[in-house]
Amino acid sequence: MDSLLRRRHLEDIVDTDTAYFEAGAESSRGNGFTLVRTPGLEHLAAGCLAVRVEPPATEEGARRWRLDFEGAVHLAGGHRYRLYLTDRAPALETELLAHGYARRFESMLVRDPERAPRGSTRVRLREITSASGWAEKVRVDGGSTHAPDGHRVDTRSWAEYEHRKWRSGIIRYFLVDGADETCGTVGVVRSATVVRVKNLLLHPGWRGLGIATEVALAVHATASATGLPAGLFAAAGGIAERAYRRAGFRVVGTVTEFVREPGGRGPAGIPTDRKGRS
Repeated sequence: MDSLLRRRHLEDIVDTDTAYFEAGAESSRGNGFTLVRTPGLEHLAAGCLAVRVEPPATEEGARRWRLDFEGAVHLAGGHRYRLYLTDRAPALETELLAHGYARRFESMLVRDPERAPRGSTRVRLREITSASGWAEKVRVDGGSTHAPDGHRVDTRSWAEYEHRKWRSGIIRYFLVDGADETCGTVGVVRSATVVRVKNLLLHPGWRGLGIATEVALAVHATASATGLPAGLFAAAGGIAERAYRRAGFRVVGTVTEFVREPGGRGPAGIPTDRKGRS
């Protein structure tokens, strides 16, 4: 895969993520970032975060960027500071790491469409189209203490967050059915250029059994039928990335997530340990 195609795939996948976060939410442009806030769910990691980040090149610019960003999150009622960088930004990364942010790399993986895709022989994706189907999803997801993005959540809030996205039309959700029972749930976001696997969450009893690989194969077959590549994110070097590689997906790029959890200093030294908000 040549560098131009890799870059196009990378940009297409990032665009689906930005559209997903903004769907059913409120967006406001800051100085070098867009803050996306989901009213009433700001306590979730996905409920208040920065996208479309334009990182400054200098140390002083990075300091001002951080203070502006933290101030915007504080005013929006966010409970943590979270942002994604789609390119490396040495000055801003150094500033964030020096002020207590944790850094995590996420791989973007893609598999191009094929005329005769393998698909999955072990799972079937059953689309959720009704209130009863949504109730089943909530029941299946209730066995997990973390959201698909790896952040700890209460299941009720996460269900409401996903339900808003579903109602917005940005994403379709499916139950992942095995031979005898439902293994988990997954979302699919389709744009004009890519079919994106989103928010795969397996019941704890089904993890480590190759189900993630099967889901990726199933979505790839669906994408191939439309002539589009399938894409997804996974923690770099982690179990999920290896599972998706086994499904024939290739890494096309990396994004960097930065998060500072409650309990540190807030903007201008304001403590953030009171109910998780400053």
